[in-house]
Amino acid sequence: MTLEEYAARWLASRTGRLAPNSRRAYESALRNHVVPALGALELADLTTCHVRAWIAQELAARRPPNAIKAFVGALSTVLTDALIDGVVGHNAAHGAGRRLMPGRSATAPKAMTPGELHAFLLATRQLGSHWAADAFLVYSRSGLRLGELLGLEKRHVLVEDQALRIEQTYHGGRLGMGPPKGGKARLVELSPATTRALERRIEALDTPGCVVFPGPDLRKPIHPGTVEWAFDQAAGIAALPEHYTVHALRHTYASLLLVAGAPPQWVQQQLGHAHYAITVDLYGSWLRQRRPDLTAILDRGPERHGIERAERKVIPFKRHG
Repeated sequence: MTLEEYAARWLASRTGRLAPNSRRAYESALRNHVVPALGALELADLTTCHVRAWIAQELAARRPPNAIKAFVGALSTVLTDALIDGVVGHNAAHGAGRRLMPGRSATAPKAMTPGELHAFLLATRQLGSHWAADAFLVYSRSGLRLGELLGLEKRHVLVEDQALRIEQTYHGGRLGMGPPKGGKARLVELSPATTRALERRIEALDTPGCVVFPGPDLRKPIHPGTVEWAFDQAAGIAALPEHYTVHALRHTYASLLLVAGAPPQWVQQQLGHAHYAITVDLYGSWLRQRRPDLTAILDRGPERHGIERAERKVIPFKRHG
């Protein structure tokens, strides 16, 4: 059995078990990258050397490292199941990128600093695209998921209320639109600048039922892969670290609000999180506001603290009996 045959069977068996976006990502990686390079090989003949040679070719073609990691990850997932099925004796993709791919620190922050975000948004204006600058501005200042951003239609933009009504998400391709994560609609408040950007876009779109960020067909959004590609281009112009992905814009939105003192419950509602702990534990750890005024308190002399030890009232112990 060839890798192409097994990958097709693997993908078919995962229908209904993978989230739509996950299935789309696996399908794209396997069909467009893994199979053309390695699909003709018999599974039993596939070696780590084959995988490493393929990775080297992708790097030589100047493919973004994060994209290559995603392709190798898809292959590794398929081979893990092949190993469980007894079709192969080892996972040839496991560790294949070692010393070839740039490392990614497990502690690397996924949220940009205000300076990095500003540089990125400036870079989006250099892409020569009619949609990129507005799309990434809205993305970074609304905290939406990518599918929610692409699922926006004119009717969802509430200009007078400076808000968005999030009631669907775009899964891509044949899957089209579906309910947002968690199945619940929500209202997302917007800044004045974000509202103005959206107002300009919907005024320029005359087609009824048109999505806010359409592709060639005005009733269908830009392909998610195109958005990811544009992000990589702008991130390169802005000289951002390679560990940032398009999802960093959602992470940045939440982290900047929390560090500025926004109520976590409000941030949770904006993001559409089911649990309060997700918002605080995840996004509250990447950025910190420096408070030298507080640490300076520790250097004060005793006379400047104005603190005295609290007196404890001693209650005599009485023995009974």
